[in-house]
Amino acid sequence: MDSQKAENTEALSELERALNDTRLNILMANKAFSKLMGHKVKQQAEKAIKESEDKYQTIFENSPLGLIHFSNGGIVTACNENFAKIIGAPREKIIGFDMKKSLVDENMKAAVDAALTVGRGHYEGSYLSVLGGKLTPIKAEFSSIKSDDGNFLGGIGIFEDVTARMQAEEALRESEKKFRDLFESATDSICILDLKGNFREVNRATELLTGYSKEELLKLNVKEIIHSEDLEKAKSYFEILLKEGKYNDYEGRIVSKNGEVRYVHVNSNAVVEDGEVVGSRDIVRDITERKLAQEKLRESQEFLNSIVEYSGDAIITTDKNGDITLWSKSAENLFGYKSKDVLGKNISILYADENRDEVKKWKRTNLTGKTSRNLRSKIINSKGEPRDISLTLSPMLDQNGGQIGTVGVSKDFTDVTKAEKDLHEKIRELEEFHRITVGRELRMIELEKEIEGLKKRLAG
Repeated sequence: MDSQKAENTEALSELERALNDTRLNILMANKAFSKLMGHKVKQQAEKAIKESEDKYQTIFENSPLGLIHFSNGGIVTACNENFAKIIGAPREKIIGFDMKKSLVDENMKAAVDAALTVGRGHYEGSYLSVLGGKLTPIKAEFSSIKSDDGNFLGGIGIFEDVTARMQAEEALRESEKKFRDLFESATDSICILDLKGNFREVNRATELLTGYSKEELLKLNVKEIIHSEDLEKAKSYFEILLKEGKYNDYEGRIVSKNGEVRYVHVNSNAVVEDGEVVGSRDIVRDITERKLAQEKLRESQEFLNSIVEYSGDAIITTDKNGDITLWSKSAENLFGYKSKDVLGKNISILYADENRDEVKKWKRTNLTGKTSRNLRSKIINSKGEPRDISLTLSPMLDQNGGQIGTVGVSKDFTDVTKAEKDLHEKIRELEEFHRITVGRELRMIELEKEIEGLKKRLAG
């Protein structure tokens, strides 16, 4: 926009010089004509005058700008077609127009008066044409024409319709306003740095993130807020920016004004002027909460892993299809298989054939989201030996409550089952012995009664 404006200004100056030179040539030729002697010299002078007038007229009529010529009294004596279009009036109506008397716009009148008194006048604004009633944003330059003795003979006016320029400038202002609104309302920090790392522009989110005001940040270098342990990493990413014009997914730490450490994620693009990188435009997101959550998750995972690793119970997890996803150390001891031998395989390979239908039933129950406790089942270990287990099955849920698998906790109940079986056998034997013993006691009572009866009979 600035370069175009400069070109227009230069073109206007060249045109003005050409018109002034042409008018002066005509005046000088007329003056010389009266002094010329002889018919041949007179013809040459007339030819020069004609060529000069033709040149003037060609420039005047074909100029892309609006042009007028006016007398020292401010009356328009000539105009080109472009001027007529700019003010929205026919040329015949414009010729003879008295600008000093009839102009309503005081600023336009002052510009004409300035040309006729001090030699130059300038006008820029929205001009309402007296003759055409047309409102047009224009820029006008007025310049006087003087005689050799310095008297004002009149002047020329050069008019430019700046509607397109003003529309472009308004669009630019609107675009800049939208950008500024987006810049300031962005939830992510946006900052512009020069090649030395000095802050050149920051938004409100940057102030909130760092704790520094905008005025304070614009006096700081980014190195002053980067955590000391991350400076080398930040430097390496900046070198990527210089080489490739951008970098993505930098994660590091900054230290806020109050000394608080914040974790940030940064994407950066180079700021380029005239083909040279002059700085960077950084979008910075505060990921402190995410990092702290990840750290808590890591700690929780380590805690859970330690429980799984050192628990005396066998802990196994499966996905929704029943494929094994976790196999604890105690599971290795119970089943005899190493984790590398069973991970990814279906859990059904562990159960005895007579229990597989029952296992399917447990799975269906588990899919309803219910926990099944103290289930008894029989598995086959790696040596082909049957083992009795006590089993608890619980569903594993995602953050939306959907089931993603099952966790099973097993205990070896083989010895317990054997003890229970032995206990039941001993109880049965005791009950049989008791039955036999009670029968004998009853017979002894009957014999005693019979003996007593016989004694009575003998006594009688």
